[in-house]
Amino acid sequence: MTCRAGDEPMPGIIRKAKNRRLFARGKRGVVSTAMLGRVKIAIKEKRFGSKAENAIGREAEWLRLLNAHSIGPEFVAYEDGQLAYKFVEGEYIIDFLETASKKDTLAVLRNVMQQCRTLDRLGINKLEMTRPTKHVIVSRKNRRLQAVMIDFERCRRTDKPKNVTQFCQFFTLGHATDILREKRIIINKDDIIKLAQGYKKNQSGQNFARIMGLLE
Repeated sequence: MTCRAGDEPMPGIIRKAKNRRLFARGKRGVVSTAMLGRVKIAIKEKRFGSKAENAIGREAEWLRLLNAHSIGPEFVAYEDGQLAYKFVEGEYIIDFLETASKKDTLAVLRNVMQQCRTLDRLGINKLEMTRPTKHVIVSRKNRRLQAVMIDFERCRRTDKPKNVTQFCQFFTLGHATDILREKRIIINKDDIIKLAQGYKKNQSGQNFARIMGLLE
């Protein structure tokens, strides 16, 4: 029923979806939910009046590629300008962090940072990691926390990816800093800026490990 990156989906999958309902409207797209058999899916299509050309098609290509690296919701199909993927049940990352334990908070932040590192190594910029509040959903699967990045239409190939450095900036923002401080997770602003600058100059495993050391 579903299709993983690299497989060819069966034609007409999205047309078979039932109980389609509007879920959210964005600047470039509209997302609905639907049921495909027993599987809840999200269906994304271009918003009427949007000037973004082939944004949904590009996102479908990125999602299929990144699924092979365990990033993003599971791709289902791309047909007639519509992208379908498995719906991710969970909370936006900022809402999750507000109520999560210190242990779970650190686990999720490390997981997102590792995904940012993977994107950097692939030479891909996601562009939303400075303020990922609505671009990362945290779910529980078999009692295991899982951070899932969404929205890939703005991804770009680049020789100088900056997903890790952008996510480092997230820790310096007021609301995020306040949430972490309440959990006694103290990340010195000067320290993380210095480490991010070092990583920007040389995206080595050693420099990345130094950043991850702040999330122990």
